[in-house]
Amino acid sequence: MTSSDARRHTRFGLEVDVTIRSKTSGLIPGTTIEVSEFGMSTLLPVDLPVGEIVELHINLPFGSVDLRAVVQNRNAFRDGFEFADHSSGHSNGV
Repeated sequence: MTSSDARRHTRFGLEVDVTIRSKTSGLIPGTTIEVSEFGMSTLLPVDLPVGEIVELHINLPFGSVDLRAVVQNRNAFRDGFEFADHSSGHSNGV
């Protein structure tokens, strides 16, 4: 791995359905691409403002998880989120 490929947190491929609740755009269906301990990336059909705090409803094979996250970046249809409550996520079974 080159230094340009290095990331702060290991990411894992994960393709599951996610629904985002946004104050600016309402309910948005999407698909996750990858996830790490501190965030995830998704494919979404709409633009979300960077910095917006959203609610994520992630449908995992063993059940669903609800988390708050901050929109960190957007590249075409790919949005990056940082979990806002990742320190308490372990109590939710994440």
